[in-house]
Amino acid sequence: MVTPTEETWPGVTLIGDLLQRIPRYEPVDLADEFPDLEPAGVELFTRMLCLDPSLCNLSCFLSKTS
Repeated sequence: MVTPTEETWPGVTLIGDLLQRIPRYEPVDLADEFPDLEPAGVELFTRMLCLDPSLCNLSCFLSKTS
């Protein structure tokens, strides 16, 4: 998971100083981390790790794959 920002989690800066204490993590390409995972699995995994539900829309993805 990536460290939350306003882009990945709108409103997160409202928590103030707490955000400054969270370690900084850069995003990684999950396809590189899990080379045996099919593209649909990588997309599902990415959406499951999404911090902002309006950006990941997991239910829409699941309805298309079933």
